Amino acid sequence: MNPTLDEARSPRSRFGARPEPPLVLVVEDDEAQRSTLITTLTAHGYRVRGAATGVEALDLAEATRPDLVLLDLGLPDVPGIELCRHLPLRHACPIVVVTGDDSDEQLVRALDLGADDYLVKPYNPQVLLARARVALRHRVATASLVDDDVLHSGDVTIDLAARSVFAGGTEVVLLPRQFEVLVALVRNPGRLLTYATLGRIVWGTDIEGGHHLQSLRTAVSRLRQALGEGPLRPVIETERHVGYRLVEPAGARPGS
Repeated sequence: MNPTLDEARSPRSRFGARPEPPLVLVVEDDEAQRSTLITTLTAHGYRVRGAATGVEALDLAEATRPDLVLLDLGLPDVPGIELCRHLPLRHACPIVVVTGDDSDEQLVRALDLGADDYLVKPYNPQVLLARARVALRHRVATASLVDDDVLHSGDVTIDLAARSVFAGGTEVVLLPRQFEVLVALVRNPGRLLTYATLGRIVWGTDIEGGHHLQSLRTAVSRLRQALGEGPLRPVIETERHVGYRLVEPAGARPGS
């Protein structure tokens, strides 16, 4: 049995039955590309459904409740970018945009509207599979955060009520904005949070350029220094000109 796929499976049911493989919804209007994606994912143990239009994708998302959506933006009936907003209303699950449009503006908009990740065509199939595994792992990890007052990422613990942070058992003193940035990232492990998204969370406004953007960069830089490094320490990655992503340490189990 494929161990990497096992990592992405949902937890066993309360009756002890073995869970089904993750279900992936492929939304792609090009028949050849859709067929290739379905074949690749099926060969690696996933259950797959395909949709050629936005309307079909919305109906399938509601009917089948997929674990992951791979979404092309160039659809014939509904702008794919709008599905980033509407798909979660039918069924909340990770969305990985797979698109031939590599413009920063389009990618940032997709992420702001609800996409969790993106991949620009043409791409290496192994990279696509890796992105799918990461998105599915983070879906399981996020669902396992059962205590709403305490968040975990590796050996970092955040007490929301006390507004305190501990890394490896040692308290870390953060300024208010650094704390808010950390909470936003930990609540969205693996998801690329754009500058605009973080601006709305921390400042309550968009921060494209100007003083607030520089303040965000400074907050992230000092947050990295405060958390330090270690095998169980999460890492804050920079996506140039787009935003930040929190990567959890290998083998870490949120909530443990």
